[in-house]
Amino acid sequence: MLDKRQSLVVFNSDSSVDIPDCLKNCKRIILVASKALASNSSVISNLQAALGNILAATKLGVGSHTPYADVLDVVSLLRKHDADALVCVGSSSYSDCCKIARLLHATLPPTASLTEEEMTSLVDAKTGRTPSHVLKDPTIKLVLVPTSLSASEYNAVSSASNSNGKKEHFGAFDRDAHAPDLILLDPWVASTAPTDLWIMSGIRAIDHCVEIFVASGASDECREHCVQGLRALLSGLMKYKQLKEKERDGAEEKRLLVAISDCQRGAREAISGLICFRSHLGPSHGQCFMFLLQHSSALLICFHSQQSLCCEGISFILPSLSTPHNPRTY
Repeated sequence: MLDKRQSLVVFNSDSSVDIPDCLKNCKRIILVASKALASNSSVISNLQAALGNILAATKLGVGSHTPYADVLDVVSLLRKHDADALVCVGSSSYSDCCKIARLLHATLPPTASLTEEEMTSLVDAKTGRTPSHVLKDPTIKLVLVPTSLSASEYNAVSSASNSNGKKEHFGAFDRDAHAPDLILLDPWVASTAPTDLWIMSGIRAIDHCVEIFVASGASDECREHCVQGLRALLSGLMKYKQLKEKERDGAEEKRLLVAISDCQRGAREAISGLICFRSHLGPSHGQCFMFLLQHSSALLICFHSQQSLCCEGISFILPSLSTPHNPRTY
């Protein structure tokens, strides 16, 4: 049985309606959003208009791997406007940025200068993580609208990179308050993501299925969620690719949104072992991902009952990519 955090997720959301509705009692909202999304679609302008006067400020753009500087920018905005809610629309770098900023907003004293050194001081130098007791529970609401399938939005632990490029981790798995208050899975917003990014982040979600399925001590129920996630991801990604490669009428546009929703549900199932069953991960994320790219048989080894589906799905999806990608970018 999934734990209570299942209720945090809204599938097939219309975020331009759901965000104003769920934050109707808030007075000062900060919006952090993808710069590309704001430039190439009406998603962000529509949301800004829907929020109206309760939108205190907007930050467009967060760097790859979530630079400390971007996190501190968001903390500064939260303080400057005495915000009571934070909304994030974007991929994993954006969600990690906002999750960490909310924790720092609650933890650092009002007199803090918001420097990289102050952030680093919260991290255990040996583990590269913040000890569970260091960070205070957030005092503002956080709503995330993800635009990829990397599933970082579900994780109570987030990572950011300092000016030397070193990645450090903030938050604790045993502190549910460190996770976002609400995750809105909006297929229409996700449909604006670049096709290659969506597919590559989908392969990363498949990677989550593999990692958790082969993890030592994973329960049968946990593994069943991995299998269900794999099915939804491969089916959704194949339909997504087919529909993205053609001119679409109204009916096909609806089928594209259904395919995206299937992918989002699969990504949620894929990560359930980690966030709901507290399973440990198996092979390291990067190694498993690279193995998937080079050897599609990796899935056949881990999911014996899904052999034909896995073989068809991986061979169908991967050749569509036009340029090489760094798997850790997404």
